[in-house]
Amino acid sequence: MKQQYRVRAVKVFCPRLGGPAEVPGEILMVLNSLPCLTPFVPEILAALNQLGFDARREQEPCPPDRVGIWVTVYGEPMLLQCELEALGLH
Repeated sequence: MKQQYRVRAVKVFCPRLGGPAEVPGEILMVLNSLPCLTPFVPEILAALNQLGFDARREQEPCPPDRVGIWVTVYGEPMLLQCELEALGLH
């Protein structure tokens, strides 16, 4: 049995805009439909990369219940600040 996590975008920050941005629907679909087996979210990163979003995990430390994911949307880097929800053992 393994722990599973659901990832939910809480905030999206676009450095070029200097503030919040909207999460594209394709990214929300991936986050809402794909559980992860570790808090490092490799399944989410792989799915977003397959869709062409150049996703990578934020390297700065986050609280244990959060993860940062950088994506590129229309050529602009955006930081998804996400909550991790433990789904239990599966």
